[in-house]
Parts: sequence; structure tokens; C-alpha cells
Amino acid sequence: MIKEELEQNLKKFKEIKKLNNNCLYNNNFPVNIDVEKIIVKYKDFSKEELLEVTEEFSLYGRIILKRQLGKAIFFSLKNNNFTLQIYLSVDTLKDQNKFLLATYLNLLDIIWVKGKIFRTKVGELSLKASDLVLLSKSNLHLPDKHLGIKNIELKYRKRYLDLIQNNKSFEVFKTRTKIIKLIRNFFDQKEYLEVDTPILQPIYGGALAKPFKTYFNYLGQDIYLRIAPELYLKKLIVAGFSKVYEIGKNFRNEGMSPNHNPEFTTIEVYAANENLDYMIKISEDLINYLFDSLKLPKKFKYNNLDIQISEKFEKMSMVEAILKYKNIDFNKILDFETGKKLAIEHNIEVQPFHNSLGHIISLFFENFVEEKLINPTFITEFPAAISPLARKIEKNPMFTYRFELYIGKKEYANAFFEIIDPLDQLNRFILQKEEKKQGNFEASDIDYTFIDALSYGMCPTAGLGIGVDRLIMLITNSFSIKDIILFPHLKSFEE
Repeated sequence: MIKEELEQNLKKFKEIKKLNNNCLYNNNFPVNIDVEKIIVKYKDFSKEELLEVTEEFSLYGRIILKRQLGKAIFFSLKNNNFTLQIYLSVDTLKDQNKFLLATYLNLLDIIWVKGKIFRTKVGELSLKASDLVLLSKSNLHLPDKHLGIKNIELKYRKRYLDLIQNNKSFEVFKTRTKIIKLIRNFFDQKEYLEVDTPILQPIYGGALAKPFKTYFNYLGQDIYLRIAPELYLKKLIVAGFSKVYEIGKNFRNEGMSPNHNPEFTTIEVYAANENLDYMIKISEDLINYLFDSLKLPKKFKYNNLDIQISEKFEKMSMVEAILKYKNIDFNKILDFETGKKLAIEHNIEVQPFHNSLGHIISLFFENFVEEKLINPTFITEFPAAISPLARKIEKNPMFTYRFELYIGKKEYANAFFEIIDPLDQLNRFILQKEEKKQGNFEASDIDYTFIDALSYGMCPTAGLGIGVDRLIMLITNSFSIKDIILFPHLKSFEE
């Protein structure tokens, strides 16, 4: 089908080239304005006021609508998601061959036009073209020029077609860029230093996840795409930087869902001589700053959930949350066997590496509490068994100084009061290695280079990681992570 369409369009090329100054794919036709600027500047001008505008404008865009009425042709010209009507006639074009060229043009062709602004009889802001050049020819048609791309798989696989047809998608990705710039601005204003750390890492760490593995030919060794930049960023705190952050891609060789993509964007933030209360305030302030900067309502419906972004978010420990939503008090359950029995009674699958009461508490939270957390809520005091990088609470070492932020049943942020004792960190890594032997393929390995760095001394430090993609989903009211990633991963197939 594509081959036949290409062959049919190629037959027109010779005549079009002759009418188009004997050339195609031009790059020497300068523009002095774009569609958006014309609309913003002249949208409120009357027909009479536009008659006083003598300046000629030159611009380019893609034809998304065409209609011919006798010796007049109307194009809808789209540029950067803004559309302007172009009017051509045998009377306004200086070169009569250009009108014949216009009759040959199809939807999606990219053209350059020059002319003056006016309003039509029905009052539509338009450009009366005195010159026309074809810049690029489209040899294929859109799947459905009226209804857009309905096949979701095609929408993600051929994002360029989705962006041509779907104004909402186009605006989502413009908003994505704005959000990342605002996040960067927020931390820059607080005098954080933006840094870059390696994506290819000899030892993966900083999170519990299965990595992507490859081979470094020159070094002759296995290497991994990072699952998190955490350990490198903390090495910079050891080095003497007081505040650092990194916005970048992480890669986790795991399943895909509306909430998960193996390649995703995060920001990680580290501040010396700060604690979890500081990171709680940073999280609250950042999210409020984004909603305020984008002038968005803080009370809204997301995925059929009513959400309220307040200045201060709710906060409770994991044990308190289980008591509130499941009416089970783990303050009264003090041994693993009792906890495991209770889990089995509640149809929770307990794996061999779930070998502590902390694991059982975490399983109850995942199975019965996460789905209840609608408005922004900090869950604090995670079990040490599932928090190998978080400092233990001195009065209750079964738990750690750690929180996760939940909104609309999803986790958005994860923060630690970091371990600075190298022996404690080494012992926690060893426990992770034992879990891996018992079948937990997400458990981390021992990173002796990080232990070495901690051995030189690190200030008490608070760290925070935020899922940028999920934050963008929330702000743009998108329900699938594929809707806010320009080119999401999909299973390959032959067209």
C-alpha cells in the first residue's frame, strides 16, 4: 500500500519541480515571522485595522487542510501547533504558475508563503499570498485526516504523526519541557549545583531494580546501564559539594505498564547537613511551585480521583498507615513468624527472601495501603530490611529515616537520611547480596568503591529522588507514561 502511494506521488514530481522554480527541498527562503506571532499580534485587529498593515510576512508550515473554490485556494497552514489560513488566487499571486503549483499540493506538504495579513468576509484572520514555494513534499497520507490516529499502538510507534494531528499531544510535550525547565530553575534558585554522573556503570546500585547489562569492548568487562545516580552523587558530597542534583535517564530491565517504562527520567537531589524534614519541605515546595508557575488549579480530578494539592502534605509512618487503612497494628507484632503467618492468612505471597518482619510490614503496605493514598501523603519510617541506603532510627533500628511521597495511588518521590557509617553500609550491602542468593533479583550488589568513599567521611546528608515522568503525567492529566514520553519502547515488528 505504501509502495503504491509512493509511486503515484512520484509521478507528479516532474511537473511540480518545473512549477516550483525547477527545484525541490529548498532551504534559501527566509522567514520573518511564525504563525503563533501573527495570531498573538493581530488576533484582535479589525478588518479595517488590518488594511493599515502594509508589511509583507514570510513564513512556512505544513498544509493540514485544503479547499479550492474556483480560482481561489485556501490552505490551513500549521506551524508549531498554531494554524493560520492562507488564501491564494490567480489575482494575488505574482507568478501564475504558482497557482497551478498550489493545485498540485497535497495535505502534509510543507510550503513557504509570502503575503499580507487580512480578514476574510467571514472574519477569519488570514494571509493573502503573493508568492508560494514548495519546501518539502509529503508522499504518504495520514491514517485518517479527520479523526486522527485511533490505533494506540500506531500513535506511540509513529509519534510524529500523532503530533501532526493531535494538538493535545503537541501541548503535552511542550509542557513536559516547561516542567523540566521549572524543576531546574527551582533547584538553581536554591543554589544547588547541577552535575552529570555516569550512565554506564561497572556496578549498578542506588536502588533495588534489575539492570540492563552490556559489554565494554575496550575495557573487556561487563557494564550496566544505571538504575540510579545515587552512589555517584553521594561521592560528590564526600568530595565537598554541599548541594547537588542531576536530572537524567535511568534504566531498569523490568516490566512495562501505564506507570512504568524501562527508560525513565528522574531528578536526584542531595544536601549536606540537612535531614528528612528539609526534604519533605523541598518536595512540598517544588510541587506547589510547579502548579503555581503553570497556573494550574490545585484541586482537580486525575484518573477519576479527586486530588487536592495543599501547602502541607499529610504524613504518617508505614506502621501508622497499615493501622489506619487495614486495622493491623505492627507495634504489637514483634516476631517474623507471627508476621509471616498473618501475611499468609491475608493471601499475601511471601518469597524466600522475605525473611524479616520488616519485609512483612512492607508487603502489607504494598497490598493494602498504597491504593488508599489519594491526596499527597508522605509515608515515613520504612523497614531497614527494604532500605539498604537509609540510616536506621536510633531508638528503633528496625526502621529507617526514609519517606516516599504518594499521590493518586502512585509513588512520586523517595528520600533518605543517608547512611554515613561505612561499616553499617557494608553490612547492609551484604544483606542485599544474601537476598539475591535467595531469589531477589532486584537486590543490589556490594559497591566497594562507594564504601571506600564513605570511609573518607561524609557529612550527614539528606537525599531525594523524584520521578519526573510521573510528575509530568499528573500535571498534564495523562494516564499512561507512554503519553508523556515522545518515543516509548514498543515491541518491534515488520511493517
